[in-house]
Amino acid sequence: MSLRAPALGLAVVLPLAAASGVARADGRGDETRECAAAYEQTQRQQQRSELIGALASAERCARASCPALLKDECAKWVTALRPKLPSLVVRVRGGDGCARTDARLEVDGVSRKDPRADALLVDPGVHVVKVTDPASGQTKSQTINFAAGERRDIDVDFASAEATCGKTGVTTPMGRVPTVTLVIGSVGAGLVVAGAAVGLVGASKRADLDDCKPGCSREQIDDVRPFFLAGDVLAGFGILALGAAAVTYFAGESRAAASIRPRLVFGASGLGASF
Repeated sequence: MSLRAPALGLAVVLPLAAASGVARADGRGDETRECAAAYEQTQRQQQRSELIGALASAERCARASCPALLKDECAKWVTALRPKLPSLVVRVRGGDGCARTDARLEVDGVSRKDPRADALLVDPGVHVVKVTDPASGQTKSQTINFAAGERRDIDVDFASAEATCGKTGVTTPMGRVPTVTLVIGSVGAGLVVAGAAVGLVGASKRADLDDCKPGCSREQIDDVRPFFLAGDVLAGFGILALGAAAVTYFAGESRAAASIRPRLVFGASGLGASF
């Protein structure tokens, strides 16, 4: 709503002078003066494009306790100012790979929480937005130029490429290895070692047959064969498990590579970005 500061101010001041006299008589002089001051402040703040402050002032002089002459005009300003305020929605992925709703958001200058949405309202213009991750303590910041009425949706990612919420891994010289890879790989390695050990026992027993060659009985020969069979089976399963571990590792690497591609988020009235 456009301002009519000189003419409107004069039109309001004269009736207010009379209203103030009546108000002082019934003890409401302070309230009326406060309403009049908020009315004047709303106009000045709008002229300076201080829309957050103008909205707060307009809400003060739109209270039911203010004179009707001020209250009605201020209520119109409240309705006109709200759509002009830029809003900011920030989604945070913490260093633990989880979505964080407890991240600390700081915006320089005046701002206020939008009571009707999960957003922060700011004045139009350039602001520095700073986000701190509670999981890692890291902070990221970006300078954004907000247009009047614009909504910005921003994704802030503090996690490494391979981080997955609720899942852990171990950092090795090859990078961070997923837990599932470590478990399957450990089982596979254990089976290979066990198979080798059983095979060594079989080899030892076969060496004992040298004393009875070439007249070893069927029973003596049959006692040796199960060790070689068991060793082969254990080692075979171990090799399969190691192969499965390699698949899970490289599959995780592929997902990580895909996750670091730039992301764009479409907001309600504009295009947001990640940083």
